[in-house]
Amino acid sequence: MKDLEVNEAKEKYESIKASQKLRKKVDKIFEPKKNNFKIVLGIVATVAVCFVVTLNANPTFAKSIATNDFMKSLVSVLTANRFEFSDNNMEAQITTAKITGIADKEVEAKINKELEDISNALIEQFKIDSEKLKEFDETAHMGIESDYIIRTNTDDILAVDVYVVNTVGSSSTSHKFYNVDKKTGEVITLESRFKNNEDYLMDISKYIEAEMNRQTAEDENKVYFADADSIYNILLKKQEFYINENNNVVIVFDKYEVAPGSMGSPEFEINL
Repeated sequence: MKDLEVNEAKEKYESIKASQKLRKKVDKIFEPKKNNFKIVLGIVATVAVCFVVTLNANPTFAKSIATNDFMKSLVSVLTANRFEFSDNNMEAQITTAKITGIADKEVEAKINKELEDISNALIEQFKIDSEKLKEFDETAHMGIESDYIIRTNTDDILAVDVYVVNTVGSSSTSHKFYNVDKKTGEVITLESRFKNNEDYLMDISKYIEAEMNRQTAEDENKVYFADADSIYNILLKKQEFYINENNNVVIVFDKYEVAPGSMGSPEFEINL
């Protein structure tokens, strides 16, 4: 482990506690997906987080104050904290993102509090699960990684993918996204992109089903086990998407959610 001794890391993560209320809240936000691996005693939960936000890369901040680009300079995503731990076969790397520049400060505070709570809950859950796993099998391996990457960075939109990969024998990945308009500083919702279509979730579901059928017909290596109804039910519970450079919505499914693990996290672009 970089820059920290094992004992120091233990003291650091042991000092982080997540209340039962918080852990239930995180479990509700990031429901574990069905997958093809199970660990005896069922002690490790799959959690993953992805967020889409906006960031401006303009280096001439002072100049932008006098232009319409000022708001673009304000919206950004930063690394608030990074936690690392390694002890034999148990490893954790958890990065906490922080979003600044959102016009609605209550929304900004809520998002950042959620990001912080999720990271703390992940660390606490890692502590509990790793200890139980070592009691069951000292040679077993367990790892968790949470971080973010920028998907899109245009004059209008920045897409940042904050993810968690949980590894126990096999691995599972889940995502959660936030989208922010650089010019207004507002968080973009899926509904706002289809505000003139009351049945947008079903229309999206049917489109994705048709796209799945097209892909499987063209490539025998692609396999999906979801239909329009199951996709619709997923979108009712959570709508994970980001805005790409073409200003289109990209629906993202977690690993194992609509396809085998070999398909990773399938993405479907909706051309608006």
